[in-house]
Amino acid sequence: MSNLATKSKFYLNQHELKKLDADAKKLEMTRSAYVRHLLHTVLPIPFPKTDLSGMISELKEHGRVINQLAVQSHKYAILDLTKLQTQMDLIQDVMDRFMGIYVERKALAEKFQSKYDRLPHGEKHEIVIRMSAEDKRLLNRYAKEARITQSAYLGFLIYGIRPTEKPSSDFFAVMHELGSIGSNLSSIWLCASTHEHPDEELFHQFSLWQQETSAAMIYLI
Repeated sequence: MSNLATKSKFYLNQHELKKLDADAKKLEMTRSAYVRHLLHTVLPIPFPKTDLSGMISELKEHGRVINQLAVQSHKYAILDLTKLQTQMDLIQDVMDRFMGIYVERKALAEKFQSKYDRLPHGEKHEIVIRMSAEDKRLLNRYAKEARITQSAYLGFLIYGIRPTEKPSSDFFAVMHELGSIGSNLSSIWLCASTHEHPDEELFHQFSLWQQETSAAMIYLI
């Protein structure tokens, strides 16, 4: 019993409590034993452990070139369309690789979030669960990584919903670089349309690229 000495308070609504007790009864477990079982079997959706340092370096270099083009277009009313096209193609390649890493994880997370959003809610009731110190640390880490309270995390587990880990700092670094590049590209086209008529085909391609990139960035967060 000593290894289960930690008593933790949680707050669940009546629907969560009813399901918790019903499912625990089916497995002939106590509330506490069933919660510990869920904690070790309904695991969070991991954020891809991908090294993004290469992508960040690529985007920084592309961003540097795009910034130079932006300065030239504003200061001298000169726009190197060939160079701009090359940079847009290279940035698109990085974006495609970036999306390929996270799109499956995002779709899975949305599926579970949608399921949770449809669940009934209500007034919260306090319950006490007996856990080991190790289980408590695990629950605290999982809830923190999912950016929700421990009670909310327990609610997810009761319904078999896998919470998602928060993005890595490298993920947001890539998003930051893409955002900076997007701002400079917008500036370039604003200046180009003021001083000279931009290449129609390239302008159309840029407009589509900007829309797709913005949508992708919103989708991934």
